[in-house]
Amino acid sequence: MNSQKAHIKVIADKKSNCIRPYWEIGPTTTNSKEILSVQDKFASPEDEPVAIHCHVFHMELFEELTDAWKSIHNRVIFISTDTILKAKLIEKILSAKCEPNFSIKVTPNIGRDIAPLLISWKEEITKFDLFIHCHTKKSPHFSSSGKLWRSSLVEATLRNKVLSSESRRLLKHSASGIVMPWPIYFMCPYTNWGKNYLSCSELMRRMGHSIKEDSFLYYPAGSFFWARTEALKPLFNLGLKQSDFEPEPITYDGHMPHAIERCFGLLAMSTNKISYAAWPGDNAKDFSSYRNKFNKSCLIELPRAPIEVVFSPW
Repeated sequence: MNSQKAHIKVIADKKSNCIRPYWEIGPTTTNSKEILSVQDKFASPEDEPVAIHCHVFHMELFEELTDAWKSIHNRVIFISTDTILKAKLIEKILSAKCEPNFSIKVTPNIGRDIAPLLISWKEEITKFDLFIHCHTKKSPHFSSSGKLWRSSLVEATLRNKVLSSESRRLLKHSASGIVMPWPIYFMCPYTNWGKNYLSCSELMRRMGHSIKEDSFLYYPAGSFFWARTEALKPLFNLGLKQSDFEPEPITYDGHMPHAIERCFGLLAMSTNKISYAAWPGDNAKDFSSYRNKFNKSCLIELPRAPIEVVFSPW
């Protein structure tokens, strides 16, 4: 953050023994107006191809994504799914929608959406400067809130044209890392280590970085994000195998996919990349009671060290 004001407040969350953004308060009008100046920070890139990796497990949710990513021009779609039958259905859907450029791979049902990204599609994805990761997220353990969470992730990552355009532009710059959706309100208190600190620490060590339990932590909770591929290259280069991931069924926390999810943010921050949170404005789910809510869609620069900590009220 250096001499600049903090765009997102940071808290020492004693409940989870974690330092993280204070997502719960949302962006203030002052901060958001200030951060809108990022539009002038980098020149607009040419409309070069963007890779979209989409893992499809729940077929009934797939068309929500195909409709949402229409806002992203010059896209190249890489689909992973776990059965031949699903692959045939996906091909039929994409052909009917006249999707111009897509490929499908059948992958084992292991490692959720993360293993197919880092293993099955590694060679193809890493040829692009920018990529998007998404999947047919269902979250049954959150009951009705799971649908709201998915809708928020899709809005911030794919459907919102303003956020897509700004993500594409800012990530073109070599100093950039990732763009992650602002967590939905009910998820804010859970964006911490969970049961994953030790696994995260080992993964980061293998990539040449050390972390502490009170290291600053932000990450794309729900595994929807944009990224500058170079910023996450160390994860692709870890040489992970499917045997590194636990077999299904796995629980909602404490497994390899959950650790890697956190490493997306940790890695960008550890290499001093500029990363952003995508705030969908009026479409920010469950922030309706926040009186200072900023109503316009914008990208807000995430803090970098040194960090001014505001202690959690919990």
